Amino acid sequence: MLELRFLSGSSDLRTGDRLVTSGLDGVFPPGIPVGTVTAIEQSASGGSSSRVFVQPAAKLARNRMLLVMLVDRSALPPLPPAGSSPPTRAGERAEADPCR
Repeated sequence: MLELRFLSGSSDLRTGDRLVTSGLDGVFPPGIPVGTVTAIEQSASGGSSSRVFVQPAAKLARNRMLLVMLVDRSALPPLPPAGSSPPTRAGERAEADPCR
């Protein structure tokens, strides 16, 4: 379990919120899943801070390294229009999608 301490009591976090990286630090790109808020405790002393408990998105006990790959999306081909069938190789017939 992860713990965020000394978070402002006026923060807009709720149980069930998903936390992702913001990218503001310049180290990690925005949007990498961090975890899900499981509990929020207000300061026992009546102060303006709270503690937030987060279930990690990753299995921390099983991982020792993290690889973050950045992709230049401008170098990727455009996405096909919604509802179009996937491309086929030369000589192949398009089959109905068995998952639909």
